[in-house]
Amino acid sequence: MRLKDTLGRIFFVFIVMSLTSAVNAAEIDNRQTPVVKVVKDTAESVVNISTEHIIFLRQNPYWGVYGNDFDILFNQFSTFHGMAPALKLKSVGSGVIVDKAGLIVTNAHVVNMASSIFIVLNDGKQAKGEVVYENKNDDLAFIKIVPPKPLIEAELGQTKDLMLGETVVAIGNPLGLENTVTSGIVSGKNRKFHSSQGEFVMGDMLQIDAPINPGNSGGALFNLNGKLIGINVAVVQYSQSIGFAIPVERLQKAIEEYKRNQGLSANLNKAGTRKEYILKFDIAGLDKDKVKVEINSNLITLSGDYSDSQGSQIFGSFVRTVSLPIDADPKVVKTEIKDDTLIIHIAKKK
Repeated sequence: MRLKDTLGRIFFVFIVMSLTSAVNAAEIDNRQTPVVKVVKDTAESVVNISTEHIIFLRQNPYWGVYGNDFDILFNQFSTFHGMAPALKLKSVGSGVIVDKAGLIVTNAHVVNMASSIFIVLNDGKQAKGEVVYENKNDDLAFIKIVPPKPLIEAELGQTKDLMLGETVVAIGNPLGLENTVTSGIVSGKNRKFHSSQGEFVMGDMLQIDAPINPGNSGGALFNLNGKLIGINVAVVQYSQSIGFAIPVERLQKAIEEYKRNQGLSANLNKAGTRKEYILKFDIAGLDKDKVKVEINSNLITLSGDYSDSQGSQIFGSFVRTVSLPIDADPKVVKTEIKDDTLIIHIAKKK
C-alpha cells in the first residue's frame, strides 16, 4: 500500500507540475505580441556604433565666432605657436547587419570624419570597423568588420506595399542605451525635404511616430513580418513623435553600388591585396586653390576654405583630421579634386 501511495503522490505532483507549466506557457504565449516576436527574431541584427572624432577649433566653421575666441585663449598658454587646439569627441549611433560576412549599414552622418569606429554586437562582443562606402546624398554608409562570431543579417523587405497606419518597430541605441525597442505606425510616405534656401535635399522618406532619439540614427525599422523596411535617420526637434526613415529600396541600391565598386574603391593590385588607401571628403563650395594637406605622425589634417554653393558672400574655413592606418605610407600622398569632393590617395607601405 505504501508503494502505491507513493506512486500515486508522484503521479499527482507530475500532473500538477505539467498543468502549471502548460498554464505558464499559455500565459507567456498570450503575451507574445507581434512586436515581441519581431524583436526576438531581429534584435541580433542591430548593432551599437561608437565613433571618435578629432576636431580642430582653429577657424572651424561649426564653432562660428567662438572659434576665434578659442584660438586666442589657447595661444596664450601654448608654447608652440601655430598649433591648432583640438577636441576629441565621442558619439554613439546605431547600425544594421546587412551581410553576415561583416557588412553593416548606418547613416553617413554617424561616421562622417570618424577617426575610429567600434561595433558592439547584441551580446556585447566588440569589433573595430572601417568605413568602406559613403553616400552623403542618401545619408547611408557601410562599415566593414571582421566578425568575432557568426552574424545574423537583417532580411530586406519593401515599402511599395506599406500602408498608412501600419505598425512598425524601431530598434536602435538612443543615448547609448543598447537595443532599445520602440513601436509606432507609419504616419506618411514620400516625404520631401528642402533647405532654408529652397533647394531639394532628400525625398521619398518614411514618416513614423515611433520615438527616435539621438543615437537611434542608423538603426533598423522593421515591419511586423520582421523584415527591414527602413533605416532610421532623424526626428524633428521640439515635435511630438515625428520621425523619419530612409526606405529600404535606397539601401538596396547602395548595396548594389557598393558591390559594383568594391574592387575600385579598395584599389587592389593584381595579387588581390590593397595597394593604397583612398579618403574622400565632400565639401560644398570647396576653394580648390586653398586646400592644404598635412601629415603629422599617424594623423592627416585637411584644411582650406569654402563658400556656399550659390556663390554668395557666405564663406568659412574647415579643418578635418583623420587617423591613418598603421601600414599607410605618409611619404606617398596624392591629392585630387573632383567637383566638391577632395580625394586623398595614400600608398601602403611596402
